Amino acid sequence: MEKGGKASAEKEGEKCHRILGTELAKVNLGSFILNSFLHSIYQEFLSNPNESKRCLLDIGVYVNEIWHRMEIIGILSNFTGINELLTENGYTDCPSVELALDKVKQIVSKWSNNEARLLLTGSYALGTHARGSDIDAICIVPQKLGKKEQREHFHGTAFCDLDKKVAQRQCEDNSLYCHFCKEPKIQFLNKIPSAYCPMVQLKLANIEFDLSFVAIPPSADALPNEPIQTNEVERMMAQLANQTIPQEAMLQALSGE
Repeated sequence: MEKGGKASAEKEGEKCHRILGTELAKVNLGSFILNSFLHSIYQEFLSNPNESKRCLLDIGVYVNEIWHRMEIIGILSNFTGINELLTENGYTDCPSVELALDKVKQIVSKWSNNEARLLLTGSYALGTHARGSDIDAICIVPQKLGKKEQREHFHGTAFCDLDKKVAQRQCEDNSLYCHFCKEPKIQFLNKIPSAYCPMVQLKLANIEFDLSFVAIPPSADALPNEPIQTNEVERMMAQLANQTIPQEAMLQALSGE
C-alpha cells in the first residue's frame, strides 16, 4: 500500500472509531449475537445509508461471526471421540503432554503431602518421546510404613469404576490410585499390585502413563525439590539401585518396559 493510501485508511479508521464510540453507547454490543438484531441494523442502513450505520454494521458483523464460530467450537468439543480423532490425525497441541504431566504431578503431590517425587524414565527422559508413546515414571516416597502398608498406600484396596460419575465412585482408601479415580479427566485407570514394583497405569488427555512405585528410607537429602536436576537424578538412581528390589524389576522400571 502506498503512503497516501495508508494514511487515508488510518484516517478512515480513526473516523469510524469516533463514530462507534457514540453509537455503541446507545447499543449493547452483545445484541449483535442475535441475527435478528444485526438484520434490523442492515435494514436501517439500506433505507438510510450513512457513515454511522455503516461503521456499526461492520463491527456487528465481526461480533456476530465470532460468536457463531465459538458456538460451533463448543458443540464440536462435546462430540464423543472428537479428541481421539484429532489426535489420530496429528492435530494435537504441543503443550498437551506437559499439561497432562503437570496434572499427574499435582495429584501425586496432593496424595503425598508434597513428599513424593516423580522420576521420569524411558523415552520421555531420553528426549525420544514420540506421539502416541506412553510416559514412564517412578513415584518415589520416603518409607514410613511397613512394606505391605506402604504398597497399599500407593495402589489401595478399592476398585475404581470410571463408568460411574465421580461423586458415585466408591474409592475411599486415600491411596494414589483412588486420588486418580476421583479426577474427572482420567480416561483409563488400572493397577498392578502384584509386580515387584507396584504399578498404576492411567490415561489423561489421551496420554498414557505407567507409574511404578518405590519407597526408600527417609533421610535429609534423599528426595530433592522439584524440578529435579540431572545430578540429582543420577544420585536417586544410585539410591534406588541399593534398595531391596530385584535388579530385573528395577531395570524394567528405569527403561520404561
